[in-house]
Amino acid sequence: MLIQKIIGNVYDYHGWQACDVAVEIIDLKPDELKNKPVIMKKMRNGCNIIVNVDQCGEIKNGDILWLKDFKAVVALTN
Repeated sequence: MLIQKIIGNVYDYHGWQACDVAVEIIDLKPDELKNKPVIMKKMRNGCNIIVNVDQCGEIKNGDILWLKDFKAVVALTN
């Protein structure tokens, strides 16, 4: 299954919601995500954050993606 988009919320370390986030992953199977760069777009101001998804296996709902200063809670759509 190809993951087309990950939509979630970005939180700071204290749990406050900082911004909305959408992650576009195109033409990658879940087992190909390890160490792949992912562009995370902060939708409210349009800024982009580039992170690495270093989790093994599939990305599931509720998984945490750690950024430099934030973490994104994953919600999958297709």
